[in-house]
Parts: sequence; structure tokens; C-alpha cells
Amino acid sequence: MPATRLNRFFDWLEQESFWACVIDSVGCFVLSVLEFCGVIFLASKLMGSTNRKS
Repeated sequence: MPATRLNRFFDWLEQESFWACVIDSVGCFVLSVLEFCGVIFLASKLMGSTNRKS
């Protein structure tokens, strides 16, 4: 069963604290980049709408 293989793989990843730290840091980095891009996108939309009104 491929599911059991995946479960074993994830169990091994959880045992390896180094990989757990790497995955956590990469996930946090991606989330922060997405939030940063989202904030810039919203700010540019707001600035564009205010510029069009004036």
C-alpha cells in the first residue's frame, strides 16, 4: 500500500529533528512571503483606487 509507505516516510521525517526544523522554517518563510505579497497587493489596489478617485 502506498499509504503505509507515506506514513512510514512521514514517521521517519518526524524522527529526524533536523528535517522537521527545515520543513518548519521553509513553511514559515513561504507563509511570510505570501503575506508580504498579499499586503503589497492590497496596498497597491488601495493606492490605485484612491488615485483614480482623485
